[in-house]
Amino acid sequence: MSKYKIKISILIILVVSTIYFKFSHGTVLIFTDFNQLFVEKNKLHERKTKDVRLRNFFKTDISFTRNLIVKGDKILISNSKQYVNDYFYYEYNFNTKKLTNKYFIYGSRENSILSILSSGIYENNLYIQDVLQDKLAILDLSRNVVKSFNVKDLGYSICLYDTTKAILTGLKSTNKKFTLFDLEKNQETFQFGEYYSKNKNQVVNDAIKQSNEGFIYLKPDGSKALCTFKFSDQFEIINIEDRSIKLVQGYHKFEPAFLNEITSFMQRTEETRFGFINAYVTDDFIYLLFSGERHDTDRKNLGNTIYIYNWNGELSKILKLGSFISALTVTDSQKIIVFDPIDKYLKYIEYEK
Repeated sequence: MSKYKIKISILIILVVSTIYFKFSHGTVLIFTDFNQLFVEKNKLHERKTKDVRLRNFFKTDISFTRNLIVKGDKILISNSKQYVNDYFYYEYNFNTKKLTNKYFIYGSRENSILSILSSGIYENNLYIQDVLQDKLAILDLSRNVVKSFNVKDLGYSICLYDTTKAILTGLKSTNKKFTLFDLEKNQETFQFGEYYSKNKNQVVNDAIKQSNEGFIYLKPDGSKALCTFKFSDQFEIINIEDRSIKLVQGYHKFEPAFLNEITSFMQRTEETRFGFINAYVTDDFIYLLFSGERHDTDRKNLGNTIYIYNWNGELSKILKLGSFISALTVTDSQKIIVFDPIDKYLKYIEYEK
């Protein structure tokens, strides 16, 4: 029987729990209705939930993307479907809605890219993690100059927090979850954080590391970072200065589901679900795109719900989209833009705040 079913069974049996409080004038019997606790939780969820409208912005030449970046009057869109002589990033002008540039050509030549896992932007530097060539390519958009760093182990995700310094997660060489890395010196400078496991005595292995897979996003002011969980609705808030980590559990409260008999990889099960598959952060809020789909479904990499948290890990809003998207971004004026892979449109989100 699954953990979820066991919980439901227990709650059905314990519809009413008896709690005794001893007061000076005697013993008082108090009944707590577990059903009422669920009702209150759902009411809070409903109060924070907003039904939204998606308005077409403009159609793109991209069939699928995982990263949208707003930069001034430009929007950069990662291209996840690569072809020969194609590029990994497309740049569009917000005002004209026209394609204005392309970056990082596909290929194995110098300054070319073969694959894209994680990518992002730090100040004016657009970067791509190329796992097939074990390198991080950084493009200075102001000068259109690419600089590449060959790193033997880039892990699962990488995020710049300085022009030549990065946070990595998922490294094979360490059982610490996060590594601070100096790209110029090609060396690790600090390792911290523990891999999450519901079994606190679990020895960290490749299966545990894979169950913790997720992407890192830097808060614009550089003080904190977000790390998502691909196989859970949990996420972590990292304090860059003191390296403290806060684990936040989402509304659905499901953990990575897998078999751990084979330690060399995460063996998925029928209960393995995708959690937060995409995110965007501002100085005020964390925006998380939630999937909730089983790992063997066609829509596992898409989501139709955005959870908005503050940097203290407190839930602010829940946006129900009504259709599935693959990525989101937020403009300087706090407008949310999403990508619809069905019709290839960028779309604005409208809702009553």
